[in-house]
Amino acid sequence: MIAQAIGLDLTQAQFWNDVLVGSLLIGVGGYNYSRQANERFANTAVALIAVAAGLWLIAAPFVLGTDTGIAETTNETWFYNHIAVGLLTVGLGAYSAYQAGDRQQDTRRAKT
Repeated sequence: MIAQAIGLDLTQAQFWNDVLVGSLLIGVGGYNYSRQANERFANTAVALIAVAAGLWLIAAPFVLGTDTGIAETTNETWFYNHIAVGLLTVGLGAYSAYQAGDRQQDTRRAKT
């Protein structure tokens, strides 16, 4: 998302949206990766933040617009990239949240 913001001709709203959401995704992904690297469970709430960011990525082209909405631009690459990355983020975030919750339940069962 950050590379897209730098590489494409975007409006200010679209640029900062991509930078902020991209930074958020790097942060939550890095946090859960560091937890798993230290042999801890991924954080379900953090994975759900990634899902919410993915849903926003899908909605952003309609809110910030390609030729309607708050900002107007005719950059179709931006539109389709947001949809693709948003769907991928929702899928991976939901899977991560499911896996984290499942592992936590398995651990609770093993302790009892």
